[in-house]
Amino acid sequence: MNFLDFIKNTQENNNLIQISEEDMNFIAYIRQNKRELGELIGSDAARTLFESTQSHIDRVMSIIKRAQPGIDYVRSQESLAAMEKKFSEMKQNSFFGTDKITKFVKKGKQDFACDGYHAYDISPVIIYNANDDVVMLKYPCYLWDEVNQCKYIPAAWPDEGSSGGLGAITYIDNGKGWKPMASFSKFRFIYTHELELSAAQITENIITEIERGETPLTGLGSRQK
Repeated sequence: MNFLDFIKNTQENNNLIQISEEDMNFIAYIRQNKRELGELIGSDAARTLFESTQSHIDRVMSIIKRAQPGIDYVRSQESLAAMEKKFSEMKQNSFFGTDKITKFVKKGKQDFACDGYHAYDISPVIIYNANDDVVMLKYPCYLWDEVNQCKYIPAAWPDEGSSGGLGAITYIDNGKGWKPMASFSKFRFIYTHELELSAAQITENIITEIERGETPLTGLGSRQK
């Protein structure tokens, strides 16, 4: 990622700003990037560029700062204990089927957890809603299976109802200082065979489905016939 990519990625769209984990890491080294850009285009030009975008940088940094308690919680033993407790409760509930997702794939900038036909986009993200001035952090929660010596994300799916999903830490800051929550959250997915396709090929599949009179749901991929 470079500076211009960061600015483009974190622009407001329909009153929403999405900040990926890559963006979070990038802004932590913003001074270093300014120095490196200065070496490429000259210190005066780099200073002018950064000054013209300073208000945007400050805004993104303030959003990350509001989500920081949630980020700290994700990395704590407390969050792991909370998720293990939640998963244990789900396993004892006869309405839920539980599973451990152990296969992980990286495609471009996105991270996926694969379970059978589905590849869930588990890329950590901060979403800022400018309308309501609300910051939401969504982060997948990894546990460790000591028997099989592997990390996994717990999953719970109901026989009835609509709740369930993959284990995640959700933190919401609406100005009241809410505490992060361990929960089972829905993640957008594509089908695993689509991991081998380009974005253009996936788009072509969706267009073909529409032309056939089908109505593919946004984010739910295209099932291979």
